[in-house]
Amino acid sequence: MVEEKVITSVLKLTEWCAPVVIIPKSDGNVRIYVELNKNVVRELYPLPKAEYSLNLLAGAKIFSKLDANSGFWQIPLDKKSSYLTTFITSFGRFRFQRLPFGISSVPEHFQRRMLIKLKARKTFQLVKQINALTCQKVSSRQQLNIAIFYFLQAAHHK
Repeated sequence: MVEEKVITSVLKLTEWCAPVVIIPKSDGNVRIYVELNKNVVRELYPLPKAEYSLNLLAGAKIFSKLDANSGFWQIPLDKKSSYLTTFITSFGRFRFQRLPFGISSVPEHFQRRMLIKLKARKTFQLVKQINALTCQKVSSRQQLNIAIFYFLQAAHHK
């Protein structure tokens, strides 16, 4: 995570510092969990209701589901917020430089950011799952995937 610039070392005193919990994943990797939610002020950006999302798909004949791999990590934190994510390990103290997984307000923030990026392209709709996109003006799943990848690349989203 340090090499990917998701977290960085913290050397100065900080107002916050939480312990880290390491959770093993089924693929042999680990997930870092830092309990920050009780101190988080939620953004409260509403996620769309399933009925609304399903109505957006009416008439569509081609569907594709794409996973925004580590999508949260693609959104940088401002420096002040970053220091509020400081956590301690046996290797030292670190802070997140990008949105961490597991914080209660992150899905709403990610949803809002994705909608801002997608507003420029009215042919795309963000549906119930935060990382599922649809596009109405294509004739094949491959064209849909290419259209989505092209747009996200133009919006500087990996």
